[in-house]
Amino acid sequence: MIVKKERTYIPVDFEVNWETIEPLLLELKSRGNSTGPDLELWLKNRSELEAALEENFAWRYIRMTCDTTNE
Repeated sequence: MIVKKERTYIPVDFEVNWETIEPLLLELKSRGNSTGPDLELWLKNRSELEAALEENFAWRYIRMTCDTTNE
């Protein structure tokens, strides 16, 4: 059984659309990373966001390739 990693930066019920992605990207862009721990947290947060986006894109691709109504 695959266990999803618990999210700490983005909401559990995160929906992928520009209205939810833009504020997170802007926050990451504006955040100061002056210390090692700050940079480490920034990288973890960015990684979590990227993982959520990649999962969503993968599911969209799977659903697209399963639709064979036009064949």
